[in-house]
Amino acid sequence: MTEGNEQFISADARQLAEYKEPIGGGKRDRKACRDGLHDWECNTTGCADCWVPPCEPNRKKEQDAYDFQHQTTSCSPEERKRAYQEGIQQRLDRGEDPVGLQFERDVLNSLDANDVLFYSYSAHCKKCHVQAELDFVTRTHILECKNSPSGFKLDQMNDRILQIAAKCFPGKTVVCATRASNLEKLNNKMKQWRKQTNYDFGRLGV
Repeated sequence: MTEGNEQFISADARQLAEYKEPIGGGKRDRKACRDGLHDWECNTTGCADCWVPPCEPNRKKEQDAYDFQHQTTSCSPEERKRAYQEGIQQRLDRGEDPVGLQFERDVLNSLDANDVLFYSYSAHCKKCHVQAELDFVTRTHILECKNSPSGFKLDQMNDRILQIAAKCFPGKTVVCATRASNLEKLNNKMKQWRKQTNYDFGRLGV
């Protein structure tokens, strides 16, 4: 790896870790669509109307930071993976959600870098301005990661994850990833969910 690429990775990780919400008008108090039927805009963090008053410069600043994190033309798959790993480590160093971030890193380390299309993929509802995130998107699957099966909520999966998957990545299977030691508990939870939904979630123990 060249020195230039190492500098790129470090800058990418810093931008991910140090990014703060733009200043200049507060974010709208976003209440999810009451009917649960969102109008998702793929690969997007928000719109000008997400701020009160509406602010296009803030929208652009937020989207530019997201696009910088997700660019694929300036580095290899391994370099993109390393940059995201560095971002997670910096958040851990700041004391953010050590359990959840550690598990996310463990899932990340288990993935083939050449198979990952997106790390932390964002979508934005044009009606209610809620922003939602997919943890990892691979060539065949969408991974939603929770250290414990209790973290998986069916309403969140139905109203956000499944809708975004259908809109932005039709044909990909949504997989619930948890600790391997908790896989039996996750399987039992999926059996209960099958009484309420027809969707057959994939399961992964890490």
